[in-house]
Amino acid sequence: MQKVLIIDAAQSDHAALSVCLNDEPVTIYSACDGEAGIASANAVGPDLILLDVELPGEDGFEICRRLKSGAKTREIPIILLTSATASEDKLRGLELGALDYISKPIDHAEVLARVWAALRASFFLHLLSKKAMIDGVTGLWNRQYFEQRMTAEISLARRSGRPVSCLISEIDGFETITERFGHPGADEVLRSVGQFFVNNCRVEDVSCRFVGGRFGIVATNTASEGAIDLAGRLCGVLANTDLICRGKQMRVTCSFGVAELQSADSTIELAEAALEQAKRGGGNRVEAHRPPLAA
Repeated sequence: MQKVLIIDAAQSDHAALSVCLNDEPVTIYSACDGEAGIASANAVGPDLILLDVELPGEDGFEICRRLKSGAKTREIPIILLTSATASEDKLRGLELGALDYISKPIDHAEVLARVWAALRASFFLHLLSKKAMIDGVTGLWNRQYFEQRMTAEISLARRSGRPVSCLISEIDGFETITERFGHPGADEVLRSVGQFFVNNCRVEDVSCRFVGGRFGIVATNTASEGAIDLAGRLCGVLANTDLICRGKQMRVTCSFGVAELQSADSTIELAEAALEQAKRGGGNRVEAHRPPLAA
């Protein structure tokens, strides 16, 4: 169910809009001034904001500008509510990032038409944003999502005291597999290995594909030793698992690098450095970054 936030000082407008949307599959949230509206938008994350231009204090144009400047709210579509008819006023709102206008007094049919057009746009923007972080070959999340998720998990870990680890894996000899079976065969192997990770990790772990034969796993609530155990199990089981490539059974191995909580960038870099060490050691093995012991 999509969420609509109404920011309007007039209770009669809240009531009228709620009546218009009463039979629609939306959840309605309300705020009566700009500051409360911005706070609610940040907390709720609505799919659409209906914003009155004539607010007490900072007017709707200024609230629109602030919403479009906020990291959490800049992508939320805004429809301005106004009784103004001058084109200059409407252009001002559009220049600030508003999507559309609804004229006052409120007309039921106009509200439904404009709200649903905006909600459809919001839905497809969310869908495109999500698809932009999905790997087209394996259907797993991609590196962009992996990095964002690592940042979020590390922030959570620092607040809660729970550990988080990063595993970076690469299929050994992936270039040879590509040369032997071509790109269609290599893609089959990538999908099989990706599905293997999904099937053999915990539900809360996040498996992603980077580029080539490289994958990443966010191991939530897992300290270094637990992540090493996970990587060792994945490494050993995969080496003895039959995969299908171009209609034939084959086996592949992976090398793994493991690192525990640092900052998002350094954790990934340390895991990748450990992976390179595993590859130099002959592959089909696990290496972990070991932080220096305190003096």
